[in-house]
Amino acid sequence: MIKPKNILVVEEDKLLACIFKMYIQNLGHNLVGIASSANESIEKCRELAPDLVLMDINLNGEMEGIHATKIIHKTSNTPIIYVTGETSESTLERALDTNIYGYLVKPITKEPLQENIQYAIKKHGQFQQLNLGDKRILTLISGSTTPILLIHDELVRLINQAAVRLFKIIHLHQIVDHPVIGLIEEKSRADFQDYLQKANYGETNFTDIYLNCVDSNLAIFPVKICGHDLKFDNQKTLQLTFNRLE
Repeated sequence: MIKPKNILVVEEDKLLACIFKMYIQNLGHNLVGIASSANESIEKCRELAPDLVLMDINLNGEMEGIHATKIIHKTSNTPIIYVTGETSESTLERALDTNIYGYLVKPITKEPLQENIQYAIKKHGQFQQLNLGDKRILTLISGSTTPILLIHDELVRLINQAAVRLFKIIHLHQIVDHPVIGLIEEKSRADFQDYLQKANYGETNFTDIYLNCVDSNLAIFPVKICGHDLKFDNQKTLQLTFNRLE
């Protein structure tokens, strides 16, 4: 069972803020504050040091939630889940330029909120437990403009922002700790599975493999995948880089 966390809500709509309060308390967590503007969210993060922030993107005033998130992350690695009524691709692209842990589209219900909170808490906790060497690896991969996944036991352990954009992933909890084969187009899966099996048994020299992937919108596109193994979190891990060919 997850230990109760202190959560800050950034939401200018008072009714929605009350709904978030109800959901958060029903899930066993603590609402430590409500901010109605970007500037107030920055101040409350410094003052209250919440474990998690639910950040509305579309806030009135000179600053929106995405900008506030960038400022918060200059001094804190507090996990932030975006909440928005916007479904445009441009908004998603701007959100993905920040280190987000979730992306919820209004109207919000309890179940997806719970899934996103659990994912954010779990992944943030795992990051905190990494040793210095692993944190350096994570920093390099996260900052890379090349789409990269870390795979262990054929499950996605880590996906960087470039890969999130490539596969148009909104809900990270639906890909992390799930089989990587789900990102591969059905006709290419046999070749990719063979590649993974050889990698697991140390039988590959990691030559490039060419196949088709599928994004969250079910669009199929060709890629070149290059892999190499490394040790991450005390486990043998396969790093895969994806280069789109069109």
